Amino acid sequence: MTRRIAVIGDVHYSLTNSLHGEDRKLFYHGLLDVFFSTKADLHVALGDISHNGTHEEWEEFISLAKHLAAKHNCNFQLIIGNHDTLHYTKSEIVALTKQPLYSMIEWQDLRIILLDTTKECSPLDWGGEIDEVQLQWLRSLRTHPSKVTAIFAHHPFPNTTSGSHEVMMSLAEPYEIYSELSQSNCRVIYINGHNHTHSVFADATLWPKWTFVQAASILSSPSFLLIDIALGQFRSSTIVIDDPAIHSAAYRLRHDMSHYHHPSI
Repeated sequence: MTRRIAVIGDVHYSLTNSLHGEDRKLFYHGLLDVFFSTKADLHVALGDISHNGTHEEWEEFISLAKHLAAKHNCNFQLIIGNHDTLHYTKSEIVALTKQPLYSMIEWQDLRIILLDTTKECSPLDWGGEIDEVQLQWLRSLRTHPSKVTAIFAHHPFPNTTSGSHEVMMSLAEPYEIYSELSQSNCRVIYINGHNHTHSVFADATLWPKWTFVQAASILSSPSFLLIDIALGQFRSSTIVIDDPAIHSAAYRLRHDMSHYHHPSI
């Protein structure tokens, strides 16, 4: 059996510039409609849902995403990024999203792990971490049968995908996560956002049986990933939105957005 997971990178939904209302509607509705109309067993957003971390941005995006997910009968999950926790506590975000901060989805042939790698209300430090409570939860997964695992998190492992060698652009101390989830001979794919550019990394010496896949921000690259998993193997492909109007809207939105990083590569 082949499992397919559709993934969008950082969303950065912003309401600060009222002049771009039509661009915002065209871009997000257009891209998300293509995303959710793509058949998959699971659809995932990799965090930084809200650019400014405001309730209004969260509420408006979630309303749109859940409407389109229901329209196309999709199982939609999201994780949070550092922009999402700029002004709200994590408990407030859980109340808004109606989703846990981290969770596991168990299928017969595949385990899905959704992680929270953010710090709370930390605008000057946007690097990632896993708190002790979540580590304890990860340790409890040792009792589950070994199987192929797909991990979704906002921050990358350091020195893996593009940009992850830079300050505050990766997850601090990832080695316990690696240790806890490498207890078997099964393969692991780790899918993250944060650094705004598509990238794939594997090193059989440093990270045996692990593959790291990074999804670009949809504002920098109007596209999404398809992760196909079959017989213990992974295949990642990029689906680029082919509507020039959506690309033009993305350019205008990110050009007028303060504190948005558009990678040069």
